[in-house]
Amino acid sequence: MTDQLTTSSVVQQNTNLLAQNIDGDVIVLHLETNEYYGLQSVAHRIWELIEQPTVIAAVVDAITEEYNANRSTVENDTLEFLQHLLGKDLIALSSGTGASSSDAS
Repeated sequence: MTDQLTTSSVVQQNTNLLAQNIDGDVIVLHLETNEYYGLQSVAHRIWELIEQPTVIAAVVDAITEEYNANRSTVENDTLEFLQHLLGKDLIALSSGTGASSSDAS
């Protein structure tokens, strides 16, 4: 069973992936499953923010500020998106403290 993420969870991109930026989108290839995924717009930005271990609250703060969006909506959508990535083994939970809100900007 996949762990349930919260805003205090620390996540990062999985290491067994290849990712390439193509025309503003990110294409991610999982090296073990040979499945690929395309990330656009906000998903692309979230992907950039979790390159290193980052607390999810910092991702939510950055997206809320950068897109001038409703924090509650961003939080729900970000948690849902990251939970999906975790289920596909595209991200990993980190035991570190992760980047804080001030580090993610």
